[in-house]
Amino acid sequence: MFLVLIKPKVNCKLLIIVFLMISMPGMAQVLPDSIQHKKDSVQHTNNLLFNSMDFITTDSGIITNRYKINSCKDYTISSGFEPYIGHAIRKPMEPAKANFLTIHGNIAYDFYYRSKIDTPFAQQDLQQHTERVYLNALIEGKYPIKINFTARQSNSPYFANFYNVNFQFDKYGYNKGLKQELIDQLTTILLKRPDLDSTEFAMKKYSLQSDSLRNFMESPSTLQKIIEEREMSYNQQLSVKNYASGLNLNKDTSLPKIGIPESNNKFKFKQTDTTISTSIAKLDTATGKYTALYDSVSKKIDSLAKKIQVLQQRADSIENVAQNNLTKAKQRVYSATNETQLQEIATENGVKLDKEQKLQRELSAIRTFSIGRGILNYTELTAQNITLTGINVEYNPSYYVAFAAGKIDYNFQNFFNAASGIVKNGGQYLVLGRYGIGNIDKEALIFTLFEGRKDQSQTTLSDTSNGYVNILGYSMEAIYKIDKNTIVSAELAKSTEPVTGNLNLHNTEQTKVLWKYSDKSNMGINIKGETVIPETKTKLSGFYRKSGENFQSFSLFSYNTNQTAWQAKAEQPLLKNKISVTGMIRRDDFTNPLIDQTFKTSTIFKSILVNVHFPKYPSISFGYYPSTQLYVVNGQQLTQSAYYILNGSLVYSYSYKHIKMNTSLIYNQYFNQATDSGLVLYKGVNYYISQTLFLGKLQLQGGYSYNKQPELTFYTLEASADYSLNSWLKIGAGIKDNQVAAGADYIGGSGQITADFKKLGGFQFGYDKSYLPTTTQTLYPIEIGRISWYRIF
Repeated sequence: MFLVLIKPKVNCKLLIIVFLMISMPGMAQVLPDSIQHKKDSVQHTNNLLFNSMDFITTDSGIITNRYKINSCKDYTISSGFEPYIGHAIRKPMEPAKANFLTIHGNIAYDFYYRSKIDTPFAQQDLQQHTERVYLNALIEGKYPIKINFTARQSNSPYFANFYNVNFQFDKYGYNKGLKQELIDQLTTILLKRPDLDSTEFAMKKYSLQSDSLRNFMESPSTLQKIIEEREMSYNQQLSVKNYASGLNLNKDTSLPKIGIPESNNKFKFKQTDTTISTSIAKLDTATGKYTALYDSVSKKIDSLAKKIQVLQQRADSIENVAQNNLTKAKQRVYSATNETQLQEIATENGVKLDKEQKLQRELSAIRTFSIGRGILNYTELTAQNITLTGINVEYNPSYYVAFAAGKIDYNFQNFFNAASGIVKNGGQYLVLGRYGIGNIDKEALIFTLFEGRKDQSQTTLSDTSNGYVNILGYSMEAIYKIDKNTIVSAELAKSTEPVTGNLNLHNTEQTKVLWKYSDKSNMGINIKGETVIPETKTKLSGFYRKSGENFQSFSLFSYNTNQTAWQAKAEQPLLKNKISVTGMIRRDDFTNPLIDQTFKTSTIFKSILVNVHFPKYPSISFGYYPSTQLYVVNGQQLTQSAYYILNGSLVYSYSYKHIKMNTSLIYNQYFNQATDSGLVLYKGVNYYISQTLFLGKLQLQGGYSYNKQPELTFYTLEASADYSLNSWLKIGAGIKDNQVAAGADYIGGSGQITADFKKLGGFQFGYDKSYLPTTTQTLYPIEIGRISWYRIF
């Protein structure tokens, strides 16, 4: 932005004097003090007629003054500010003061009704209420906390009511903010290059000079003067030429004869002709003033352009080096996993940490801080995927320490209600401590001590008062990351043998087995690893686990069984990730604390999954993999069976005549037996095809499903439509026709309403009537209703 001051009616003589002083550096001293600038703060360009400029350097930019004569009676002074373009000079804006507490999250309520539920239990008129609150709290703009509340109430004797609350330090959010803060500091330091600043300052100076010169060349007054000069020069030369030609006319002319012809027929002026040649030379000098000045300015601009080009190349080279250093530092920051690594990066790059920053670096070493109901997930031989209501803390700066204590609830799958007395959970607890050295993500040696009690009687529906088993054990785990692509770990653990009743630590018969390494019956070992082959991008992973018949932990649930389990998995992308193939084989990798397994301990399960996706073509996937199913034997024993599923799908999203569409084809085949399920869906085949059309606010969908089992064959035709009445209200409805082969016809349907309000939140109302198969070649109705409310804030 320029401030323009116009001062009219200037004395023309004074203006000419000022112009001459500016144009001739040697005469600058005669200017009055009020016109001169201080030489220590002002640098002048090569000023030109009608255009002159000077600028004053400051810490943050350049103040530019431009002078322009508009006519003989007025001139203009324009002042402006040009900031530096160097990154290091730019000062970041002061961040706004953060509020002490900022909360965002969502709250939801859901009511669910089902007229009948199926496997593995049968129940009529299930009603269930679920409340969820997820809060992300930020304290002083730096310390993120997650608060989760979940509650469920139902009228089912199989689904337990619960109220869960969890407070958790958000380590991911905290470390993300901490790393960004360090990156901001590194950006300021690494891009602060004095040589870059001086180079960019010189570029700015030459650019301003070039702009001023171009303004002169493009000025209408300058171009007009040049035209006038050329016209005057042409007219004067033409007059002189005519005059000179007239001197050589025949003797009858009225003009005097001055030139005398020579023998070569060329005219040559004698001593008497000196006045004419001198006049022409003076005329050429006078009339060529603006033209010569224009050519001189053009050459000056070319010279400045070359200087700017050289400086730009130098600035780019300096900036590339600085950016490369910054990129490398960023990569190190992003890959850092603990406080020590961040501290090393900060120290190496000259980032000084104050007391508050040091506290932040210490907090970044917290891996887990959880109070309430959460998932405990440490090692395969101690406690893994355990629902714990209590406290769990994990801290890993240059050393490693963890502590967890609380009530165990293996009832996470909710097939039994603890209140009914079917399964007791109140007496189960766990206390675990871990200590080690190193970084758990790279190299570490960790010792774990665990103690507690769990209920062995969970595998049956009957109540056993003396079913508690006390556990005391320890493990030693070694973790080693060979390189960025390969990491391995090994763990050895010992435990007391299963003892019902109290565990007496002073009873040497019970505790001496902890140190008897020749006894393998109460020992467990686990080795696992994963690697990536960079050349082929092949990912390999696997584990091997061996446990004796008397070994106990909070992760394994088989007693009096010498078990060997292993798994090998390979993932291979092909054709630039357009095709991916995953294969896996495993043995005894199914664990469930609530059931007895029907498959043998030597069973080996195999699976393969292939995904194919080329842009603008259908996405195809197919797989062959094992699955499990729960069922009840004689109303008393909960059992888990395993079988295979063959699955294939094709999904294609495309447009036809400006209408967006989606086509889906799905195939499933189940290789299970009738004894594996309480339903008739065994050795079944299912085909499903659907077509969706997106017509602006209207969405249409149609589908066809074909189901064939040994006991029943039926198909279903369905059609539905969803319409957005406006931005906040959407309605939908559908109809289903179920036809049993050579049997009855069953009509079902569905309907839903969705409404979103800015302040009240969103509401959903849904109803669906479907049909499930029976063993009597018929279908029976299932009605499902749902009312939901949610709000995001």
